[in-house]
Amino acid sequence: MATQDLILVKRNLHGVNMTNLHHICDNCGSEFTIKYDEDQTETDPLHCPFCAEYITEHEEVDDDE
Repeated sequence: MATQDLILVKRNLHGVNMTNLHHICDNCGSEFTIKYDEDQTETDPLHCPFCAEYITEHEEVDDDE
């Protein structure tokens, strides 16, 4: 069973686009959220921070809707 990621794009008080990636790792079962500034990173998070398994599926959700 493939787990989908939930990506929420939000604006903080300083006008910076922050992205929250919520993921449940299919390999180790860890559930985590990574918050990052897309403008300051070259790529989206690619690996589970606990077991280094690739994060594969993404479902984008705009929190403003």
